[in-house]
Amino acid sequence: MLGGLSPCADAGDSSDSDGSEGLPETGSRMHSVESGDEDRSSWNVFRTSSVRDVAWRRTRSACDDLTPRRRLVLTQTAPRAVAAGLALVAFTALAAMTFTRKPTPVSDGSELSGLTARQLLTSADLIETATEGLLMCGGKANDLSLHDREMVRRVAKHGFGNISALLSTRSPDVAQALDSFSLTEKQSMDVLRVLQHMSDSRLQDLGSELAARLKIFFYAEQEQVDLQGLKRQLLQWLQSKSEELRWLWGEVTQKTVPSDDWEANIAIDHLLVVNSYDAKTRYWSRSSIDHTKRSTAFAIAGGVVEQARIVLHELKAIMGVFGVTIEVPDWITSLDGSPKPFLAELLLCPGTDDAALISCPMRFATASIDTIGSITGWSRQQS
Repeated sequence: MLGGLSPCADAGDSSDSDGSEGLPETGSRMHSVESGDEDRSSWNVFRTSSVRDVAWRRTRSACDDLTPRRRLVLTQTAPRAVAAGLALVAFTALAAMTFTRKPTPVSDGSELSGLTARQLLTSADLIETATEGLLMCGGKANDLSLHDREMVRRVAKHGFGNISALLSTRSPDVAQALDSFSLTEKQSMDVLRVLQHMSDSRLQDLGSELAARLKIFFYAEQEQVDLQGLKRQLLQWLQSKSEELRWLWGEVTQKTVPSDDWEANIAIDHLLVVNSYDAKTRYWSRSSIDHTKRSTAFAIAGGVVEQARIVLHELKAIMGVFGVTIEVPDWITSLDGSPKPFLAELLLCPGTDDAALISCPMRFATASIDTIGSITGWSRQQS
């Protein structure tokens, strides 16, 4: 018991029904800053609990057999034992709070969403947004209708769930970083908004045109292709698309659209098609282009992994602002577990005439969204 009161004290002799008799007036081994008797203040906290009555009944019969000397020892040591126990509990609770607390991003004016970056991958809102996007892409190809909604939702939920689980085993550093980053409401909504834009036909068309330009470039250059030549080709083409990029950039980023006489400043080295370029790959070989027809389920699954790629890239950008660096694994978009560089995957897609594959329109949108994300600013065009 607390307050210097032995659990073996004679309750039957107590004249105070609340059990306060027997509290030491002086000589306590622990002292309160305020009263000089911390045992007494501790007792006042404990006496309000029904636990005291239960403890009293359980110890009374056992104490009857104790000698006076043993009662005295128990009376003196009980306060210290209980105080030590309380200190241990408090320390354990503090340690648990310390090790489980998630780092909070710098305030962006919104409250925390209650989700970590990794939990967003399997959240109900994200699965719903992904399902809507897949249905829209499939509807354009006449492969899916609203009657397929539940099937598409199950594929999306299963796909994102598998990717989240695989991060733990195949990319544990990425999984740990995602687990330790708490998202605000605004950050979560920003990711979902970008995911929603993947079904925008304008973004898909722009990405399809980019893929077509790359094919022409590789077929024309063949053995003379190099990374610097690829960058020049991309930059030249993207600058010719400044008008289109301005409006898409404004919609995707929710920022003010610059005037007509401004052109995009693009960090060309940050583009996925540049980062995934491999000098040993024969991109110009027509035999490498796969026109194999796939099943609807396969196409949906391909669309899901493309959505997962763009979600992880958006999370990478958000976390990077706060000094948390992650790399999106190449295996994310692979249905067979092998790494798939983005440039090679983009060139495997047929044109928009063959819309049976849902993954290709999603991949085209990924290329456009990645381009928009690589815009670092705007500058006036020189006359």
